[in-house]
Parts: sequence; C-alpha cells; structure tokens
Amino acid sequence: MKRIKIIIISLLVLALNLTLINYSNARRYRGSRRHRRHHRGRHMMPPHHMLYYHLDDEEFLSETGITRAKADEIKNLIRIAKKLRIPIIAKLRVTRMDFEEQVHAEKLNRKRIFILAKRFHDIIWELRKIDLDTRIKIAKLLTNTQRSKIEQFLRKRFRRRWRIGRAHRRNRRP
Repeated sequence: MKRIKIIIISLLVLALNLTLINYSNARRYRGSRRHRRHHRGRHMMPPHHMLYYHLDDEEFLSETGITRAKADEIKNLIRIAKKLRIPIIAKLRVTRMDFEEQVHAEKLNRKRIFILAKRFHDIIWELRKIDLDTRIKIAKLLTNTQRSKIEQFLRKRFRRRWRIGRAHRRNRRP
C-alpha cells in the first residue's frame, strides 16, 4: 500500500514538473521571432515617433487639419531627434553590459556598480531630454485643436488595432 502511494505521488510530481516546464517554454517562445521583434510595446517608441508614421497619410492630414509643409517640418524634427538618439542608445547598451558584468562578477565592487547605475540613469535622462525637447518643438508648431485631433486620431487607431489583435488571439470577431 505504501509503495502504491509513493508511486502515485512520484507520478503526480513528475506530471506537474513536465507541465510547468512546458508552460514556461510556451511563455518564453510565444510567437515567431519576427512577431516578437515588431511588437515591442509602446514604451520603446516615444509618442512623437508614432506620429511620424502618420504624417504621410492623407486621411490623417485632412482629419487633423495639418498642412503638408507643417507635416514635413514635424517629420524633419522627429528625424533629427532619431539621429540624436542613436549614439546615446549605443552608450546605454554598453553601460548596461558593463553593469551586468559587474553585478555578475565573482568579486562585487560596490562603488563601481553605483557609478555604472548613475551613468545608466544619466544616459536615460539624456534620451528623455531629447524626447521632451522634440515634443515641445512639435507642440509649438501645432494649435490646441490640432493637438487634440492628433491625440484622438492616434487613440482611435491604437484602440482599433488593439481590439483586432485581441479578437485574433481569442479566435473571434472584434
């Protein structure tokens, strides 16, 4: 009787272990690589960069009341901001690698770790300053009504894609 209980318990533990391994692998490798690369989330793209892709859309321009010249000027501002971000993001990646190297080292150097964490924070602040400066410049070019129409348009567009994506995952119509 004891042997049967031990065998049943060991089989249950084995089944639970296999289930958890399969679940963790499914969570880790959800979707194809291409799918993961293109859906990195809103935190990766500042809002004015989302605006960049709609400035060529005639529907967007007519709905918001932005002229073609103003749209080109906004695109130029965003393009300059993107160029400024490239070397800073490279610095950020190098700093992150140095930080991870220090954290996982055999002998931890507390002072060096704090210096790298401060540098990491300063680099992120540089990126935020560029984004804020660009947003302020864009806001100065637009009127209040144009800004509110842009916000409504982007919300409507994002909400529609979100609904379609969720319905697709649940295999039903939006």
